[in-house]
Amino acid sequence: MTERIDDGQFGSEHFGQRAYREGDWKLIYAPPAYGGSGEYALYDLATDPGETNDLAAVHPCQVRELAARWNVYTSEIRVVPGTSRPSMRKPSDRCPPE
Repeated sequence: MTERIDDGQFGSEHFGQRAYREGDWKLIYAPPAYGGSGEYALYDLATDPGETNDLAAVHPCQVRELAARWNVYTSEIRVVPGTSRPSMRKPSDRCPPE
């Protein structure tokens, strides 16, 4: 049995646009066709509820972790992703201290 999403987690997908929230963290992906960058963006909703400060470069391990949880979530509910896929930069194996 795979990990289940709980009350502190939420995911959504719509025409290739995706979002995954866990606690105060929110990971989003918007393809260029929808005005996005084609890369994952990460926001700390506790300090940035307007999602104006992308922290993906500062917290690459959080991006990797939430992206992995997104994959579990989508396999659980059988999301059929759009044709657009993120060209996610491979984060380094060592995570900087947060």
